This record gives sequence, structure tokens and C-alpha cells, in this order.
Amino acid sequence: MAPEGKTDTTSSAPIIPVSDERFSEILRHGSVSAGIYAPHESDEQESHPDDRIYAVLNGSGFFTVDSNRQPFGPNDLLFAEAG
Repeated sequence: MAPEGKTDTTSSAPIIPVSDERFSEILRHGSVSAGIYAPHESDEQESHPDDRIYAVLNGSGFFTVDSNRQPFGPNDLLFAEAG
């Protein structure tokens, strides 16, 4: 099974309103989905059926896959493998 991703974030202002719909897909190609995602504080996602790419527009935090924890911030891309 592929690793799951987890984000912990801090942000001065969300770029899209926080709601039940926090992910908006903007591109799909084959098994990859890319979109705008607005996590709120901590987000422990379950695995997805497709690979996902997240573009960080503002805010910062940590992206964790298995035990590997990496910082992220504006202009970073995050990749979450399907699984």
C-alpha cells in the first residue's frame, strides 16, 4: 500500500473559504489529479484512488509521508501517491 500524506498548516488567511469542499480539482491527466486545496490547521487524509499534486499558494506547514516530515510553504508542490 502506498504511503498516506498528512499536512499541518498555519496561515494568515485562507485563499478559498474553508468549507466541506476543501479540494477543487483543476487538472486531471491519467492517474494524476491536481487542484487547489485549503487545509485547516491539521489534516490527516486517508489514501486516494489517484495520485495528487498540491500547489501551495500561501501558508506553511509540514507534509508527512510515513515517517518523513518535510516543511512546505508558498510556491511549493506536494505529491501524494495513490494508495
